Amino acid sequence: MLGIDVHIPSQTRPFRAAAGAIDFRPAPPGASPSPTPLIPIFPMKGLAFLLAAASCAALPLAAQTPLSVGQTVSGTLQAGDGTLDNGAYYDAYVIRGRPGQRVTVRMRSADFDTYLRWGRAQGGWVEEASNDDSGGGTDSRLMLTLGDERQYELRASAFDEDQAGAYELSVAEHVTVAPTPIRVGQSLQGELTEDDVESEEGVEDHYVFTARAGDVVTILAESIALDTYVILAREQGGELQELGSDDDGGVDTNSQLVAELAEDGEYLVIVRSFMGDETGPYAVRLEAGAAAPVVEEDEAFDEDIDFGGMGEMEISYQGSFVGPVRAGQDVAGTLGEGADDADETVQFYHDYTYRAAAGERLTIHVTSDDVDVYVGIGTGGGDDFVPLGEDDDGGEGLNARLEHTVEQAGEYTIRVTSAYPARGPYVLRVDSTR
Repeated sequence: MLGIDVHIPSQTRPFRAAAGAIDFRPAPPGASPSPTPLIPIFPMKGLAFLLAAASCAALPLAAQTPLSVGQTVSGTLQAGDGTLDNGAYYDAYVIRGRPGQRVTVRMRSADFDTYLRWGRAQGGWVEEASNDDSGGGTDSRLMLTLGDERQYELRASAFDEDQAGAYELSVAEHVTVAPTPIRVGQSLQGELTEDDVESEEGVEDHYVFTARAGDVVTILAESIALDTYVILAREQGGELQELGSDDDGGVDTNSQLVAELAEDGEYLVIVRSFMGDETGPYAVRLEAGAAAPVVEEDEAFDEDIDFGGMGEMEISYQGSFVGPVRAGQDVAGTLGEGADDADETVQFYHDYTYRAAAGERLTIHVTSDDVDVYVGIGTGGGDDFVPLGEDDDGGEGLNARLEHTVEQAGEYTIRVTSAYPARGPYVLRVDSTR
């Protein structure tokens, strides 16, 4: 393409306007003349093409709004805002705080399913952390360690495209609280609230006790208000090392963890809800010795199956809901764990939930060295599970690999089981492409 160099008088300065256009405005009276620029002028058809390409080359970006630690702001997602790769609207914020400062960001909305993203914005967006529903319901909560505010950006967005409405966004400094002492044989009343210690998994209460090497203890957490979850941990070299955890080892959704302690010293008991966003009262108890495990069986139903020459077996199913799983997360489980009284005709399953966007392409892997694993994705749970896709040996050997494209946004059930009654460990992983 031929270009023509046009000489611009020195008293006229180029000014860049929207959509890549160039406007020329006279310099203010008394201003120093700028060097004479040479601007290539293209034929009109070529120029129109270049301008159209420039206007379509990138997604709309959102201007950054300053947000200080301790501040709460209100905003609205609407047409005209910046858009993400999946078409969802977002508002951009820069958090004003100290590098290295730990903060908790919350986004709430009654109009749409919120989603928080945190990353580097210079030289192209590089996401470092995100959260969908840890704030309770469809609200979001994200714990961050602040860096250079000139490089990082917080994006307050909707989970999916075309979602819009009002929201509230807050940033609070992460506060640590001294753990509450608890003695062996003692029971304490507690309550999980939004003002408690916060971790990546949700709000927590911490308790501390002293023990000797070889001691065996049972930790129980019970509540009718929430699904409890307990963790036994110990500080090692300035880091918290998890020694054990339990969700539903007690009655119903109560927790019961038995541990033999390896060293003298202080141990930490962490109580939270399994989902991380539940709050409410509970009781925590520390007992000496090992309590008997609680095994609960689902209502069984009969089915006759021929297992390749083994003859017909009357099998029953026993399963449980384990919890949510996120893309990119490896989740370990054991089919038949704790069900010592179940016989060889019981087939075990674990149900997980996954929140998916419309059009999201999932690859679900289940691997095991001990079990011929089987995986399905569907709706409902327990006896009401309705599969939308299933796989037995799509992976290597007897491992399962299921590919599924989600048609409608929502929460789906991923079921891990075996091809025939068996016990053993497995690892579940969900990979996602949007």
